[in-house]
Amino acid sequence: MLTKDRAEARFFYVDVIWGRSYANLYTNVSLAFRLSPGNLPAMPNNSQSKTILVTTDQDRAHIMRSSLVRQLERLMEVVFLPLQITTQAKYDLMSTGHRQAIEHASGQGYCVFFSPDTIVAEGSIPRLYELARSGRQIVAGCGPCVNQAPFLNEILLDPDVDTGRVLTLPPRKLVELILRNLHNVLAHQKIQSQFYPRQPNACLWDAPNRDGMLARVLNMHPYLFDTRLVTPTLDLFNVTLDWWLIPRSIRNSNSYYVITDSDEFCVCGLLPENSEGPLVTRKFDPTVLALYLIETGCPYLNRNNFLYALKFHTQDLDESWMRLEQDSQDTALAVIDPSRLLKPFIMEGRSKGTDLMR
Repeated sequence: MLTKDRAEARFFYVDVIWGRSYANLYTNVSLAFRLSPGNLPAMPNNSQSKTILVTTDQDRAHIMRSSLVRQLERLMEVVFLPLQITTQAKYDLMSTGHRQAIEHASGQGYCVFFSPDTIVAEGSIPRLYELARSGRQIVAGCGPCVNQAPFLNEILLDPDVDTGRVLTLPPRKLVELILRNLHNVLAHQKIQSQFYPRQPNACLWDAPNRDGMLARVLNMHPYLFDTRLVTPTLDLFNVTLDWWLIPRSIRNSNSYYVITDSDEFCVCGLLPENSEGPLVTRKFDPTVLALYLIETGCPYLNRNNFLYALKFHTQDLDESWMRLEQDSQDTALAVIDPSRLLKPFIMEGRSKGTDLMR
C-alpha cells in the first residue's frame, strides 16, 4: 500500500508527441489506462509530480481540448515544452524531446518515460514508485509492440474519438491481448522464426503451455530514471535513452533494476501493421548474432540485459517456465559469451543462492 508519508519521490511523466495521430493515441487511448484507479489516481506523490508533454503548438492546442487531459490536470500539473519539427529522423526527434524533459526535471526527481501509444496495465505505475522508494534509480524493461488496429478493436477503442472513458487492464489480461496481437516486428524475433532479422533487438520463446512468452532483450527501455544521475559533464545532445544515457548514468549496480515479471509491471506499445521492412528467409543462429554484436560494438549494458529472462505470462509460473528460462539462458550465453568465460561464474552464483540476474 502506498502512503503519503513516502511521497518525496517526485515523478515527471514524459511524453514526446507530434502529429494528430499520436496526439489522439495519447489523449484517447494511453491516458485511459494511465488514469485507471490503480495507476495515477493511486499515486501518493501527485501533488509534487508533473506531466511533461513535449509537443508542437498545434498539437498542444488539440491535446488541451481532451476530456482525459482535464482529468489528468485535476491530479497534477501538466507542463508543455515546445517541440520544433525538423528534418531529423523519428527517433532523433524523440531524443530531442527527451533531452528537453530531462533538462527541465534535472535534479528534481524521476522521469517516467512512456510513449503516446503506451498501454499500461493496472498497478504498473505505483510499482515504479515502490522501486524508487526502495533506492532504485533506473528501472528498465520491455514493452512488446502489438498490431494497433486489431488490438484497439478488441478493447473497443477508436483513437479518434474522445469518449472520456477510463479503462482498466489487469497485467495478465494485457498479456493475453499482447499474445493475440503481437506485431511481426517482434514475432519474427522468435527463435523458431523463418524470418529472423539481421539486426534484431531480442530473442523470444513461446511458453511451453502457450500461456505466455519469454524474451531476452538487448535494448531495454528505461521506464524510470533518476535525473540526479545527470552530471554537468554528461552530454545530452541527441541523447538516446537506452544506448547513451543509461550506460553512462549507472553509479551503483544495485540502483539498476530490470523488470522480469509481467505481474509486476506490464506495458505494450501500438504499432501499425505495415511497420516492417522486406522479409528475408533467415533462421536464428547464436554465432551469427554474437558476431553482429561484436561488429556493431554493442555496449556492455545491452549485453548484460540479454541475461535477464523477461516473462510475460497469463497463468502462474511453474517448473516448465523455469526449464525454459534455463534453456534460454544457455542460448543467451552463446550470444554474449561465445568463449564461455562467464558461465562458470553465473553457475557458481546460482549454486550459492545469489541472484545475479536481478
